[in-house]
Amino acid sequence: MKLVAVPLDIRPYNYQFLEDITSMDDNVCIKLPSKDYLGFKKKPATLTEVDNFIFQNIKEADALIISLDMLIYGGLLPSRMHDKSFEELENRLDILKKIKILNKNCKIYASNLITRTPKYNSAEEEPDYYEVSGKDIFYFGYYEDKKLRVGLTKEEEEEFYLIKRRINKEHLDDFINRRNKNIDITLKILEYVKKEIIDILIIPQDDASEFGFTAKDQKKVYYNIEKLNISDKVFLHPGTDESGCTLITRAYTDKMGKVNVFPYYITEAFKNLIPNYEDRPFMYSLISHAEACGINLVETIEEADLVLGINGAPKIMQESFEISSGEIEESLRKDISYYRYRNFPVFCKKIDSFIQNGKEVSILDVAFSNGGETELIKNLDKYNLLEKIKGYAGWNTCCNSLGTILSSMVFSHFGNRKEKIEEFKIKRIISDWAYQTEEMIHIQESELSKSDINFKNLDKNEDYVMEIVKDKVRERIKKTFSYSYKDKDIRIEKIHAPFKRMRGLEFYVKVL
Repeated sequence: MKLVAVPLDIRPYNYQFLEDITSMDDNVCIKLPSKDYLGFKKKPATLTEVDNFIFQNIKEADALIISLDMLIYGGLLPSRMHDKSFEELENRLDILKKIKILNKNCKIYASNLITRTPKYNSAEEEPDYYEVSGKDIFYFGYYEDKKLRVGLTKEEEEEFYLIKRRINKEHLDDFINRRNKNIDITLKILEYVKKEIIDILIIPQDDASEFGFTAKDQKKVYYNIEKLNISDKVFLHPGTDESGCTLITRAYTDKMGKVNVFPYYITEAFKNLIPNYEDRPFMYSLISHAEACGINLVETIEEADLVLGINGAPKIMQESFEISSGEIEESLRKDISYYRYRNFPVFCKKIDSFIQNGKEVSILDVAFSNGGETELIKNLDKYNLLEKIKGYAGWNTCCNSLGTILSSMVFSHFGNRKEKIEEFKIKRIISDWAYQTEEMIHIQESELSKSDINFKNLDKNEDYVMEIVKDKVRERIKKTFSYSYKDKDIRIEKIHAPFKRMRGLEFYVKVL
């Protein structure tokens, strides 16, 4: 199977993961463009090079996996700060028509984001003015939407009044005008689905909220999906950086056939919890992500080909850094509901019984946002499950992790390269838990601060900092793994920071 992919950007979850996951099956090959012309942070990709890459490789492809944000705007961050006209943006879509002329049998699996609206002041990934106006822009949209839909409390009305008085109108107008063009392009893309130029479309959004600009845009999209009668081909759900993984999986299952997955929860309460940065209870995101991947969710273990063990939060979802940083014991920083509603020994014994009965099990670790849970890792180690499970994910948002674990489950099920399956699993444990949860903040506070190195801009210090990361992660694994990988060598060969910052690192790992 020959895949051509145009990723959202060069960060590992959008680029490296596509290579890692497809490498699990040597009957699948994937071709990606050079990172050299795919842009860097706010700098857009060289679109002529992107076009050349597509036309040079598409004729022999079975499927094109494409981020339309890359094709149209030059990447994720550029989509949030461009000054192009609607006509310029629309003209970029003509490339999709040309692809179908060059290779009528090539299926197009595409993603296109709804522009996010973070609720905090930061210009790291937004227009420069978001550093001072971001929070006000979010709450302006939030209160405006909520007022129309359900009404505001007296306190909310007062706050909305103050925001309208102080908000920078120039900043607000720029933000609204750009996202209006972006959502108009998304509506145009839906027409390409109706015309069967695009075969499958994912419309994800990160930093979603129940009310606000994103919710208003969602409503427009939902209305047009219904009007065009294409709900079987378009999937709108929380996430973003997992979308490329979801699309390669859908292309794969369209060829290999659907798989049946049984979700097993450590706490049933998580089904109805709305995770941090998302806009709906988890169970509805799971349904959409699974269907987008070509996965059947089943209600009994007997029906299942695969099992997804879900470590979720019961009542509230904390950030992983709230638990792993500070001098107070971890057990005191964790909300009591995590203990009342969950039982790790029961969870692990059940996982072990599934494996003993021939089921392949992968773990979705989303009890916290932005990192995995140490208590889970320790229990998986104690019950000798770390080497038995097929996959693991627990990074950033809940749906980021969900999309990537579903993808690795499918490819590891059909794939024939056991070493690649094992490497991706241990890479995720290292990056999602050992680094992101346990070491990232500690390195920032202890090593970077005393050396005056910027967490968000490593610049020329990348090699120096990556060696520190490598040493700290090795120590963490050695300290935590008491029963697992005793006769194997987990070798961290290299670590790279594509965006020259401490988040989104590329880990190159071998298990020997």
